[in-house]
Amino acid sequence: MFLRELGGNFRQYLDDAFLAQCYPMRSMLEAGITVAFSSDAPVVKGIHPLENLHAAYFRRDLAGGVITPEESVSVMEGLYACTMGGAIANSMEDQIGSITPGKFADFVILESSPLAVDPERLLEIKIKETWVGGKRVFLA
Repeated sequence: MFLRELGGNFRQYLDDAFLAQCYPMRSMLEAGITVAFSSDAPVVKGIHPLENLHAAYFRRDLAGGVITPEESVSVMEGLYACTMGGAIANSMEDQIGSITPGKFADFVILESSPLAVDPERLLEIKIKETWVGGKRVFLA
């Protein structure tokens, strides 16, 4: 989901018909397609999943331009795309994507739940801890 960083280029170089097809997340979900978010680093600078979540919800680029707002997804749908969606896309849903016994214990602990804050504040949420393979590798 690169609307945040690349949306300005899309708006500058794509005609309206093509622009209307950028990241049709809502349409894909309604068609029963699994949506997966990724960072695609180092293609874009922003690699934080909450940036993808914010962009998917608001459909807004860094300049404030909005692209196909009707394709917005909820915060819950975006969280699923960041977690289980990616796992399913990689055929690894039995190993990653949720905190479930038997899966790799790779996760972060956030200072606030993305579901509990105003979506405008998603980019303000800080990571408190990062766990990889069941071991804490970062503590704020």
